[in-house]
Amino acid sequence: MIPVPPVYSVVDARPEFAGHAADMYLEGSDQHRGWFMSSLMISVAMKGKAPYRQVLTHGFTVDGQGRKMSKSIGNTVSPQDVMNKLGADILRLWVASTDYTGEMAVSDEILKRAADSYRRIRNTARFLLANLNGFNPATDMVKPEEMVVLDRWAVGCAKTAQQEILKAYEAYDFHEVVQRLMRFCSVEMGSFYLDIIKDRQYTAKADSVARRSCQTALYHIAEALVRWMAPIMSFTADEIWGYLPGEREKYVFTGEWYDGLFGLEENEEFNDAFWDDVRYIKDQVNKRAGKSESQWHQIEPGSKSDAEIC
Repeated sequence: MIPVPPVYSVVDARPEFAGHAADMYLEGSDQHRGWFMSSLMISVAMKGKAPYRQVLTHGFTVDGQGRKMSKSIGNTVSPQDVMNKLGADILRLWVASTDYTGEMAVSDEILKRAADSYRRIRNTARFLLANLNGFNPATDMVKPEEMVVLDRWAVGCAKTAQQEILKAYEAYDFHEVVQRLMRFCSVEMGSFYLDIIKDRQYTAKADSVARRSCQTALYHIAEALVRWMAPIMSFTADEIWGYLPGEREKYVFTGEWYDGLFGLEENEEFNDAFWDDVRYIKDQVNKRAGKSESQWHQIEPGSKSDAEIC
């Protein structure tokens, strides 16, 4: 005889839960033939419906070679040790960046890669905050139609990224969230936009439209970025939230997704397609010159590399 799951005792004893199924059953893949199935059979027999609205299953943690964790082998990884050494957010980022539909491999090298990804995201946030120093969104914000077109393009990148990130969150596709977040920070921002705006930020007059336009874009991006991070890198997002300019709710976790993003129109001369071409040319120049992102501008005019590019 299959025993009645304890969840029914709780639900039946709470009037506010009467008639409601669990939002989600979350367990390892072994429960397809265990708790998932037994509770389904009992619920259908007793109530004529499934006891859950959704079921999400995950694989098990294995070492870097795909072996089952075993104390006798000595390949176990203690989450507490990882948190003590690297911090809770890096552990959470490793979990989110792993495809949980299969076995989840973990090792020192894999955790090191997670730490590198974390630093990239955190450094992007630090750059945004540093360049928002002295910016008051209530008085210094530039209207979208008055912004520099490159800045509007950057906000549009954030808008596109947010649409894809929210779609991935809704599908519980957390590793896609991390991949899209990394692509935004590393490719669209780090290797292009944030690199280009440094001269303008550091040399333009503090209250000039050119600089305020840039700060307006950075503000919108920061507002969106911190919310994308919050479900995964919760402690870091909470820290960033406390440094963002302007009035806001006390906690990032009680807010909504940022709805202040906008982008370029297709019929504009310098639309998204134009900036895609610019980025493509920039990448090709880097490859042709045989230089890294940080070195390409050091090519001497008139040199062999300069001639080959031209």
